[in-house]
Amino acid sequence: ANLIVSKRARPNEILALTFTEKAAAEMEDRVDRLLPYGFNDVWISTFHSFGDRILREFAFEIGLSPDARVLSQPEAAVFLTEHLPKLGLKHYAPLSDPHRFIAALLSVFSRAKDEDIAPRDLLAEAEKSRSAAASPEEKEDAQRTLEVARAFQAYEDLKAKKGFIDFGDQVLLALKLLRGHPSVRGRIQERYRYVLVDEFQDTNYAQFELLKLAAGASRNITVVGDDDQSIYKFRGACLSNILGFRSAYPDAAQIVLADNYRSTQEILDSAYRIIQHNNPDRLEYRDGLNKMLRSHREPGPGIRCVRHESVFSESEAIADEIRGRVSGGGSSPKDFAILLRTNAAAEPYVKSLNLAGIPWRFSGNAGLYDQEEIRVLLAFLRAVDDPGDSASLYYLAASSLYGLKGSDCAVLTRSADKEKLPLGDVIGRAAERPLPGLSPGSAPILKEIRSDLERARELAARMPTGRLIYQYLESKGTLERLARSSDASSAREAQNLEKFFEIVKRFGHVCLYDRLHLFVRYLEPLRLAGEDPSSAEATLEENAVHILTVHAAKGLEFDAVFLAGLEQGRFPLSDRPDLIDLPESLIRDILPSGDYHIQEERRLFYVGMTRARKELHLSSSMNLGKKKQWKASQFISECLDKPRLAASPGPKPPLDALGIYSGGAGSAPASPGEGPAGSLVLPATAVEDYLACPLKYKFARVLRIPVLLHHTTVFGIAVHEALKFYHLARRDGRKFKLAELLRVFESAWRSEGFVSREHEERRLEEGRKVLTAYRRKEERSRRRPALVEESFRMTLGGPAGSAAIRGRWDRVDMSEGGSAIIDFKTGDVKSAKEAGKKAAESSQLALYALAFERRFGRLPDRLTLSFVKSGLEGSVAPRPEFLEKALARTEEAVAGISRRDFPAKPGFACRWCAYEKICPAIK
Repeated sequence: ANLIVSKRARPNEILALTFTEKAAAEMEDRVDRLLPYGFNDVWISTFHSFGDRILREFAFEIGLSPDARVLSQPEAAVFLTEHLPKLGLKHYAPLSDPHRFIAALLSVFSRAKDEDIAPRDLLAEAEKSRSAAASPEEKEDAQRTLEVARAFQAYEDLKAKKGFIDFGDQVLLALKLLRGHPSVRGRIQERYRYVLVDEFQDTNYAQFELLKLAAGASRNITVVGDDDQSIYKFRGACLSNILGFRSAYPDAAQIVLADNYRSTQEILDSAYRIIQHNNPDRLEYRDGLNKMLRSHREPGPGIRCVRHESVFSESEAIADEIRGRVSGGGSSPKDFAILLRTNAAAEPYVKSLNLAGIPWRFSGNAGLYDQEEIRVLLAFLRAVDDPGDSASLYYLAASSLYGLKGSDCAVLTRSADKEKLPLGDVIGRAAERPLPGLSPGSAPILKEIRSDLERARELAARMPTGRLIYQYLESKGTLERLARSSDASSAREAQNLEKFFEIVKRFGHVCLYDRLHLFVRYLEPLRLAGEDPSSAEATLEENAVHILTVHAAKGLEFDAVFLAGLEQGRFPLSDRPDLIDLPESLIRDILPSGDYHIQEERRLFYVGMTRARKELHLSSSMNLGKKKQWKASQFISECLDKPRLAASPGPKPPLDALGIYSGGAGSAPASPGEGPAGSLVLPATAVEDYLACPLKYKFARVLRIPVLLHHTTVFGIAVHEALKFYHLARRDGRKFKLAELLRVFESAWRSEGFVSREHEERRLEEGRKVLTAYRRKEERSRRRPALVEESFRMTLGGPAGSAAIRGRWDRVDMSEGGSAIIDFKTGDVKSAKEAGKKAAESSQLALYALAFERRFGRLPDRLTLSFVKSGLEGSVAPRPEFLEKALARTEEAVAGISRRDFPAKPGFACRWCAYEKICPAIK
């Protein structure tokens, strides 16, 4: 913001990079508030988004398909599993468990890309090691490395053949592009005069190399980081980047930010004390700096350290402390956080909070698959796929979808065990001839279960997985129930279902045949792959105790922090080597002189301590349910002047102690809050969406209730994707043949939502004709777009509060004849009059015009809706009355969304609404 306000740089000359989408959004919001005119054209993004942007823009220079799809981690796991026979694996695909090393292989491939290691580099090193191997062990190690290298090469070749890239490619291919194409490198360096990087200590080798090329000879690069908070070695973070930054930029100014506004001085002093144990491998020690932080907060209760008899007494003591503080009225649940070294350690703390009736939020990486609504869906899928899977069928029958009594389940399972039959067979028979002992109301439920499974098995052979699940949830009334409910727990359930549907959808994009049987087969690789880093962040809007790993807590802060489970071997965690390692000779990171693992664990402990604002509780246990007695973590004594261990509370009465297993009388995971505080961030399309029907807006954008993809959406997305790459080529003066245009269109096409195969073919052919006609018309004209798919973000203020409006101009033309914003539509328009009317009523176009004005200091001359199917256009001039009307409509939408006012607007358009079947307003 300072660079812009001081007029040393225009907003679009600044590149600001950080590591997560959440951090990028927070940075955007801060810049929005600092800029006086509320327009943020700074390119603020993650490293991967920046790399992806470069690759899309200059795809042809590197020989990459412009519509290449990025594989998420779960998708990559599915892709690798599906092509496992082509990887030539022996040791890493044992016959007893062929999928065992899928996650490990993906991890080592990703690590290689972080280190800028190509498959050929790994192959060469493996061959070299094999030639030099003397002992049988060395030969075996070299052979395994060779196996990994060949699999790595095969994986890359298969991805390229399918038009896929993965997360590592987004950075590595961008680096390759800038290295190998001086003209592209020059354009990037000319475009971004200033490069800013947050959390620099988390960068990997390839990312730093990309930064150096982007900054170029101007050397206008500013990095912000703290080597004492480098905790992502397992993700490829290269500590030597920050330790060696001045080797790359010896004239760089070094500024120490010593003022701290988060924690009390006692907490800061203790954190400083422990991190000194990482000397001499610290920036402070190497460069003779003083990194002792000065607190600007009043003194607090300080640090309390307690040693407990068992992990159960520890978790109960923490829950009792929080309950007492909350019931006393001085604190809220959200003021507290329990930070742990691993997700697996969370269970006793969750149970104790349950028993105490305290709302909690666990941000475990595998949380989605552990949610009850997802467990039930997985049980349904497994029961449909395998009639002999009695365990899954039992879970499904006892779930809230059917509500079969526990006594009935017991009768059925006893009968199945006695007769050596699958539970499904017994349920089928009992639906017709009730077994002795079954309750009178069980027969209809059993018939319903049998009918649902039979129907699902019939559909599973010919229906995509997502559509099958959707129809099942629709038939059970789940979607309608979520739509009608206004409680926050239903909102969370809807959001979890939406996330699961996204996984199912992405599976369908990667797998050759999207059918339930294959999805169930790949469930384990999907689970092992976990979530993408950007989707596993904690949210703090909920009034709940937050249970997080220290990694997940990075960047967060709480009034009171309980660092729990502090036993030697658990924190610090015992060093566990990766299943598959890269050869040390290829690693670019310069390893420190000390114990690198303990140093990383100590940095993690330091991060955990400094999440606390006012008070910090350190707790450990002697007994973890095993025979051995655990020692307290070495980090406790390192961070304190002396081991100040408070006496552990005495044990509870036996019956009270057993309560931890009750599941909790008043317990519940916290439900989502009303949403984050601060300004709204809305897409430009949200205004018209909300005003058309606020309830539909709620279903789609707030609850995010899943819907089946409609064929009109498939058509529109594919056409827009093709037009984007055609216009990019026109902008750059490149020829873009008709065959290339149609190939992009067909690659973006999805076989979903069509009435029949014939219907899909007709729509596909329609799209080809539309694009052919559009290209013919454009080739005759001399118009060349100045901007294509250009993003913008601006802040609008009003009585209801501010809102950040983000959007993207499809196309902007600038010439001596004037400037025009063109937005492409694939809807049906029959006449020029109708096209003009739609343009004149478009709030979206008005917002586009205002964003244009804030960037260029003037309004565009013309705003156009281009209806590509008919070839008709509707245009409007951005006159004051047109803009004022749109601003009034925007203010109305912002006010309604801020109030969370979502009434239904039943009307003629309801018949085409994706939520028609579940909408409570439809009679």
